[in-house]
Amino acid sequence: MMNMKNKFWFKIERNAFWEIDEPILNLKKSIDVVILKDTIYMLTLAGENLFAMERAYKAVCNNKVNEIIECGFLTDEAVFQKIATSGQNPRRFVAYNQSRLEAMKNVSKRKKLAKMFNLKLSGSNIDTNDEKTATRLVKFLCNKAMLDPLNDLPVEVAAAKSWQ
Repeated sequence: MMNMKNKFWFKIERNAFWEIDEPILNLKKSIDVVILKDTIYMLTLAGENLFAMERAYKAVCNNKVNEIIECGFLTDEAVFQKIATSGQNPRRFVAYNQSRLEAMKNVSKRKKLAKMFNLKLSGSNIDTNDEKTATRLVKFLCNKAMLDPLNDLPVEVAAAKSWQ
């Protein structure tokens, strides 16, 4: 409820203005969440607060980051963990791709993928001391990095799904 001071209401049928002197109900003019049957559509990030999604994102992120660290192909696990669990990165792990991690476990595939996606290597390990490399690795593992088909350069994508 809010009190409107010096506000008027216009009624078309009487072609006149009437002063509002009583409290009125002010409804939000935007919609954050739409629920239809068993599907929830979040139209803004404010909807994530309603369902405590940030906490869920962080839990998924921490589990996946620990799994990546256990593979043993990173030069500095602490730096990678700090980068992967901060900023927008926890949300990215919702789209985590396990098959990409499996490919990174193989040394020859790791070297090939590192070259394709501009990931710095230190020997055969991913150089996570380089912040750009650590961020690019997160994007690669979370389906946010693809190759542009016209020039074979790595690009960041909003979403990726199988070609149908």
